[in-house]
Amino acid sequence: MADIREDAKNVKKAYVKSKFVDAAKSIIIQHGVLNVTVRKIAELTGYSYATIYHYFNDLNDLLLETKLSMIRHMVFHSKEQAIRADDPLMRIKENTRMPVDYFIDNPNVFRFFFSYEMNSQNEAAMKSLELEKAYYDDFLPFAEKGIIKNTDIPALSRTLLYSVFGMITLYLSNNGLTRDDIYTDMDNMIDLLLKGKSDNEKTN
Repeated sequence: MADIREDAKNVKKAYVKSKFVDAAKSIIIQHGVLNVTVRKIAELTGYSYATIYHYFNDLNDLLLETKLSMIRHMVFHSKEQAIRADDPLMRIKENTRMPVDYFIDNPNVFRFFFSYEMNSQNEAAMKSLELEKAYYDDFLPFAEKGIIKNTDIPALSRTLLYSVFGMITLYLSNNGLTRDDIYTDMDNMIDLLLKGKSDNEKTN
């Protein structure tokens, strides 16, 4: 009986926490992270703002949980929507465009992820996600052909991820970069990493 009560308590706790996280997500996507306050979350969820502190240490703790939840959703969504083209090179190019499209369409999420300063817990949490494995499966065909080594995959993944983040930063700061520019530059970078030269260079 005690175990049943404990399970019910945990289910309720998870449900209430998810309501707070969902409210924070909604505010971030629509208005940006700087507009997230305990009182606004309370208004959206129907709970008193004091209740939030029964589930999170502070607002930063809630924002970290929100960030992790958003990333997990993105990773899951990306896997569900992953392009399965027969050509491995085309497949990795198409899959690389997914985070580009997501962040360009959701600039407030991008700013929350990469511009909003959080505490040291954020660093540990991000490392635990091992985002460098994001493109692991896409790189495997090239490792099997001997074009790259399996041990190169984490570094190659980070190269793509960091490049995507940098290009989106330029795009959002109105430096003249377009979505198509990002597509082209990413395609050329992937060619350089996996074929030794870009398609532009081959045609010159």
